Amino acid sequence: MMSAACFCAVAALALTAVILNLGASRACSVTVSCSLFDLKLRDQDEGWRDGLRDTWCAGDMKPGDVYPFESSFVQLKQLGIVCADHVEIAMDYALRGGSGAVGADDMARKMIITRCEYYTRDWKIDLLTGGWSGCPPRPDGYRAGDWTIGDADGDGRKTFYDFRADPLDDLPPPRYWLPDCYAPYMRLSVKFAEEAGNEYMGVSLDVIVSYTLNSCSGQ
Repeated sequence: MMSAACFCAVAALALTAVILNLGASRACSVTVSCSLFDLKLRDQDEGWRDGLRDTWCAGDMKPGDVYPFESSFVQLKQLGIVCADHVEIAMDYALRGGSGAVGADDMARKMIITRCEYYTRDWKIDLLTGGWSGCPPRPDGYRAGDWTIGDADGDGRKTFYDFRADPLDDLPPPRYWLPDCYAPYMRLSVKFAEEAGNEYMGVSLDVIVSYTLNSCSGQ
């Protein structure tokens, strides 16, 4: 019997500064208000807002299936007049359904990321390798590996499990003075691992990709 599963990803955002301290440390000395420092997201179906639903969604997944999501994306825009320092991107997930034979981490390890890109019209960063084309600006706190999803469990591939264990940091932020056509995008493609067995029948993975806009280095 062939196993079938599904996943849906939603996008959420957070803002970090002294008084915009939503789940982040108070590491910045700049005091701003929401009207001066704000992050908005949009995708292929929804306009600029605080959070998105079902940006990447696949049902009836079978082992070996590849989902390129060619028309799916998240784009980031900063509002306000306080210059952002960098963007962080993280992933979390939860399991729904199934017989209890597998857990959320088991399912996440079967979701192989085949493409993960962060880019504008002038540059592109491959978030699987850390390589880039064009000249993406490096925030002051950039360190080697910040732009790469690591292989946290050492299985030789990059999966949702790895993304949750090793979030991305110090990515170039959107700039409030640039038009929307210059705002950064993120795209994602996935593959359901060939070795997934019948224990994944009826299992769904709910995924949240969160974007954090930071106002200074070190956050």
